[in-house]
Order: sequence, then structure tokens, then C-alpha cells
Amino acid sequence: MKRQYGQQGVVRLERLDKLMNELVGKEEGVKLLKVNEFFNDPTIIKWADDMQVWGKVDYWANRFESLGKGLGDCEDFVIAKYFTLLDLGVDENKLFFTYVYANLNGKWIAHMVLAYYENQDSIPFILDSNTNNIRRANNRPDLKPVLAFNAKDLFLAQQASTGKISAKSSKYTKEWAKYLEKLKKGDL
Repeated sequence: MKRQYGQQGVVRLERLDKLMNELVGKEEGVKLLKVNEFFNDPTIIKWADDMQVWGKVDYWANRFESLGKGLGDCEDFVIAKYFTLLDLGVDENKLFFTYVYANLNGKWIAHMVLAYYENQDSIPFILDSNTNNIRRANNRPDLKPVLAFNAKDLFLAQQASTGKISAKSSKYTKEWAKYLEKLKKGDL
């Protein structure tokens, strides 16, 4: 981390390590809240466009890259939260990357959030880089879900609770597939 990103990257990584040690054995709700707050802290990761950070239109940074740079966009926040929660023992079947349209200042924009399902039939809680408040999706009228997926399957948002797998693809699932392939090879 120090060689590639400097001492500030090391400091952010050490802060994550400290948080994760503090969260061992805590209830899932506490883990969700603290991980969401941690990565939403602009001293950890500040929002920035991929072109500005990586020189690419769309780049899905891993958690260490985001911590190293201290910068990321909505997908990078979701990736960091997702893998941190997995490392803390949250079941991957409860966590879904969710592509939404978000209403920001009266304008609907493409956005990604992390959805947490207590169980298959529950309305998910939303972890969003735009707020530290974690609320159920039905209490987020500012978000319109489009599709949700995790490391195993792609689901249309409307079909997620029925468990029907969709063959539909998108640039987001292609990026996720590329990301997982890099992860398997140990490139991350």
C-alpha cells in the first residue's frame, strides 16, 4: 500500500483494520451501520469520477485501490462495503449490488447502492454512499431500482424476491464478471 499509494493509503487501511477488529462478534445491524459510515467518511473515500481517478470512463476499483487513492465513485463504495461485510461474516446471499436511478436535486441519475436482505422475503436495507442513514428500500422514494446482483446471480430488481434468475446482461454485470475474474486470478 505504501509503495503504491503512500502513507495516507496506509493510514486509511489501518483505520479499516481497526474498525474490522472492533466489529468482530457484533450484530449484523451494527456491522452494516459502522461499515456504511466508515466508507462514507470523505477522509476515507471521497467521491470522484472514474475518468478523474483512473483515466477511464468506467473502472471498478477494489477496496485497496479505493483506500489507497482515497477516491471512488458509487460502484467503488459498494465494492468496498460488500467485501468488508463479507470479511466480517455477513452471508453473501444477503448482499446485492443494486443499480438504481437516484433523485439528486430533482434530477434522476444512474447510481449503485448495496442492498442487505435480512431474509429472502424481506424488504432490503439500503447502504448508500450519499447518506449514513440505512433505511428500507420502501422508505427511499428517491431511489428507483433497476436490477440487483451479487457474486452468484443477476436478478432483475422486481424478481429478486422470487429467486428467478434473469439472463439479461448489462454493462454493470459485465464489469462485475471482469472484477470477479481478476479476483480469482489473484490480481487484486
